[in-house]
Amino acid sequence: MKGKNTKWLFNTIKPVTILGLLFMMSVVNAANIAYLPQTGPGVSTSAGKQWPTTRFTIDVSSGCITDNLTGLMWANITSEPKAWGSAEQSVNIQYWISSLNSSSNPICGYTDWRLPNINELRSLINYSANQSGSDPFNWLKSQGFTHLGCANLWTSTPAAFDNMAWVVNFWPTGNSYKLDINNYYTACGIPVRGGR
Repeated sequence: MKGKNTKWLFNTIKPVTILGLLFMMSVVNAANIAYLPQTGPGVSTSAGKQWPTTRFTIDVSSGCITDNLTGLMWANITSEPKAWGSAEQSVNIQYWISSLNSSSNPICGYTDWRLPNINELRSLINYSANQSGSDPFNWLKSQGFTHLGCANLWTSTPAAFDNMAWVVNFWPTGNSYKLDINNYYTACGIPVRGGR
């Protein structure tokens, strides 16, 4: 009887164990996907998407910038530092974005500008570029993003707390870029459209 129970237990646990291992492997692989944007041009492995020869295309007449890797269009402007949860419209980042879309002269002719989510904003970081020096946007400025100045940029990605959102801090520590959650201090905004 003991031998039958052992055999039954082994046959029952084996498929469950295999399924568990497969699940764990998929979680590990899914976790790695989040780090794939941390690649630069000239990727020779299958670790990430190869950058196009020309990463950004600038519309000279409007100044808008299309990312040929992600398909997103960026406006070549940034807001002054603004708060996330402020009731005062003049210092509220959501009001600033809304005012861009309701303008009689919309940027590049589009009225669907928004704040980027956290992944879209982090896609602008070239982790293979030399980030030393006093300006964290040196590489982006060389690609046409000439109006960047604020190192802290708002995302539309909400935090786990009420009325808070993620901010990407472009000042690197080595190749690490900080993420902050806040609703009480100011950061700048850069408009994006397309994707999701």
